[in-house]
Formats: sequence, structure tokens, C-alpha cells
Amino acid sequence: MKKQSLILPVLLLTMVLPLGACTDPKQPDTPAPPSTIQPQTSVEIPDEEQYPPVTEDAELEMAKRLFTEASDMILCYEMFDTVSVMPYSDEAVLGQTEEIDGVAYIDTGIAYDEVVQYLDSVFSGQILEDFLNKYFRNIDGIAYAAQGEKMSGNLMAIADISIRKRETRDDGTDFIAVYNMVIEKRILPLKSLFTVSKGEEGSETISYMDFFAYDNVAVRTYESDEYIAAPTGEELTESFDRCSDVLWTYATQGADVGFSNDFPDMPDLYKLPKTEIYGTFYIMTDLDYQTAVDKYSQIFAGEQLEKFMHTYFYNGDGKLYIGLVGGSSGFDTIEPEFIYLGQNDGMLYYIASYTLVLSSDMYVDYYHHNNVMSVVMEEDGCKLADGGNIWWMA
Repeated sequence: MKKQSLILPVLLLTMVLPLGACTDPKQPDTPAPPSTIQPQTSVEIPDEEQYPPVTEDAELEMAKRLFTEASDMILCYEMFDTVSVMPYSDEAVLGQTEEIDGVAYIDTGIAYDEVVQYLDSVFSGQILEDFLNKYFRNIDGIAYAAQGEKMSGNLMAIADISIRKRETRDDGTDFIAVYNMVIEKRILPLKSLFTVSKGEEGSETISYMDFFAYDNVAVRTYESDEYIAAPTGEELTESFDRCSDVLWTYATQGADVGFSNDFPDMPDLYKLPKTEIYGTFYIMTDLDYQTAVDKYSQIFAGEQLEKFMHTYFYNGDGKLYIGLVGGSSGFDTIEPEFIYLGQNDGMLYYIASYTLVLSSDMYVDYYHHNNVMSVVMEEDGCKLADGGNIWWMA
């Protein structure tokens, strides 16, 4: 079945991010009143004892502060209305709405430059530009905020952040953030990569961050000291569609139909002998069980492969038995979109947002869902390691 390729996300959960952090993640100190500020009359040259060089601990603390502020800001913008979490939201005076490229943007009455100045204390470079393009438009110097349903319509939280330094280059320093992502009533121990760069005035900002990366951003995976290729948006969509075709065929039309589709040279399965094992009937074939393992390990890996083989097949002394299971109403999952959450032990975790299609002779219904899935990258491509509840009947 030909699927559309988009890329979107998210889910439910048991932790709620404090709104105070969303509205002002940096929480700067209040400046002194103008009348109390005295002009500087001299400049002292600092000595090395008074201002020692930056230690590694101080550098890690700085990186942790930036990652915490950035991830908090990203999650708040993803979960809540843009106007409610944007800087100076309490000063917003909402005006007219403009539609641009199919998205509605509302006049906030706040200067666009003020929004930029607030965000560029955390982000810089391409990530700042992408963030601004996602949530704002500059119309006659005024910030217009994006409206509409968020991809990740449910609640998420990030906790227990720790940072380690990876490497320093001319354009910045790479750090790895280790954290717990609380989502879908699950706690996922994950890691993400981000880069801190120094501006012209020496201020540090995040110039690259793969946490919550959208669209065709290929995150830079890392094992030990090596960067490993990660799937693009197109590769994720292709893997998702391939899994949907196989899993829903097996679940709705039956394992015999699914197997015949994938092994078209097999003889008529219904002419083969059958046997009952633990209350389930199986078709007994002369194929080696490993034949099916080799076939479906091109699509699935790890836990997902084991679950699939256990659900639909039986290893009869090395021979393949096909279970006579499946045959429910018609299902399909289409139009997937993805948000990257992080990685752990070689598995890449994403929020998949998709449309679930339920069909019968009488009706066709469409439902929007978000779920967590994980994939692995192997030499022969991207494979589903854990589909979560996306294909729950399969």
C-alpha cells in the first residue's frame, strides 16, 4: 500500500512540566532601579587568582544549564499554546490572524526582535533559525505566533540530567546529555548530543541539538568514540510503512496470507498437513525455521523480531510451522511523522504520530495517534526494534 511521507508526534504521561519554567526558564535576577546604578569610573585588571581559568566542572555545569533550559523550552513549546509560553507572554495583546503556508499566525503585539533576543540567549545558528521559523513569523516587526494543534498533544517531562564532554572543535564543544524521558507512563533512560559554541562576546549558546529533532534531520548517533549513520526521515517512513504492511496483514488477514505474500513461491499452504500445539493450529512446512527468521530480520530486530516470530510461527525441531491466527477487522497505519527523543544502547527512540485506519464493509474511520517506537541501524538498513502500542493487535 502506498503511504504518504510526512513527519510528526507525541503522547501521554504522568508528569507535568511546571509552567513557571516554560514562561521564564532562565528566571534572571531583577536589575537594580536605574537611580541606584552608578557609572563606572575605572577599570580594574583582574588577576589570575581572583578569576581562575574555567575548570572542567564549571564547563559541565554551564553545559547542563544550557541543555536544561533548551530542553525545557522545546518541550513547553511542543506541548502548550505558543502564545502562553513565548517570552513576555503576559504583555501580549492579541490581534488579527494571518494564514501563511497553511498555518495560522496570530499578532501578539510583541516586537519580533525582543523574541529573538530572548531565544538567542540559549540557541544560535541553524537551531535558532529553525526554532523561530517553526513558531513565529516577523510581520512588520511584530512577532506573530503559530496557532493550531501541536504534534505532541500530551504531556512529557525530562529529569535526572547529567552531562559529559565528548570533544572540542574549532566551532564548538560537543556534549552528551544523559537523562530520563518520562512519557507514555514510561521512563526511558536516553542520551542526546548537543554542541555549545561561543559567540563574539564570549557568551555560550547551543548551536546543535538532536533532542526533539524533526523532519529529515539525521541525528548523529554515537557508540564509544565513533559517529554512526542514523536514519533520515525518508528511511524512517519507509521502515514504518514496511512494518505496517507486514504486521497488519498478519493480524487482520491471517499469518497464512501474510506468509504467502512474502513467500510467493511456496506451494498451496492448505495442502500441507496441520497440527495442534498448545491450543493453536499450525501448518507444517518443510522450510527451515531459520528461513523465516532471516526474512523478517530484514524488517525487525531484537524484541520486535522475537515477538513477531513467537506470535505467528513455531519452531518444530528446526522446521517452520505457520500459525493459523489472525483475521480481525481491517487496520492500517498511514501518514507517519517522527520526533527524535534520544538513544540508548544502540536503539534510537522516536515519537511516531500517525493516522490509524479502521475499515470494514460498512465504514472507514480515521484516528490520530502518537506512540513511542525504537529502531536500530544495521548494515542492511533501519529496522524496528520496538513498536510499542502502534501495532497493538499485531
